[in-house]
Amino acid sequence: MATKQEPGTLGHTGVASRARRAPVQKRSVAKVERILEAAQQLAEEFPPAEITTNLIAGRAKVSVGSLYGYFPDKAAVFTAVTTRYVEHFAELLRKVFEDPAPSDWAAASDAVIDAFTDYYRTEPGFRALWFGGYRSDEVAELDRSNLIVLADLWRSLLVQHGLIQDDPALDLPFEISWELGDRLLDLAFRRDPNGDERVIAEAKVILRYYEARYLGKR
Repeated sequence: MATKQEPGTLGHTGVASRARRAPVQKRSVAKVERILEAAQQLAEEFPPAEITTNLIAGRAKVSVGSLYGYFPDKAAVFTAVTTRYVEHFAELLRKVFEDPAPSDWAAASDAVIDAFTDYYRTEPGFRALWFGGYRSDEVAELDRSNLIVLADLWRSLLVQHGLIQDDPALDLPFEISWELGDRLLDLAFRRDPNGDERVIAEAKVILRYYEARYLGKR
């Protein structure tokens, strides 16, 4: 099984790899948060080519020099925004097990699709990043590695709550399952900005069918 990682905070590897320096003081953390919030808002309003570091800094009410103190370029800002979304996804996974908790792995699988669908619908900034041309090669690679992190976290939660028994043979099936889910939701929101209900329903069927090969008798 892959080494377990918890999607982190602003110091997450995905951000640290592009950030000039990680914020430490509360004032610096708050400033970086404003920068990320500004970038997220702008992604909802403008196409990628029209967003500049000057525009991000202006929306965040920080100087451009201050922005460059934390991020070397616009791409690094959006990479950090992407990582923050992954932290939100990790929290969504944990909330699936709050009352009422799913009764089995199949119900849990459906609940994850529902939770992510609701998130996509209420976070246009996320949709803009994923479907609106912000996916640089680096963001795409970060997305791939973060899917593995989330798949590993989800597997751990299923084991922790007694819905499956862990097994090293589940490494690849869990990775494939999350890749499938990601691509199917991508299709749903490309077909309809609010998520094509038919595709979402089919995603649940496809994932349950695939996962049953490995989890159905566990």
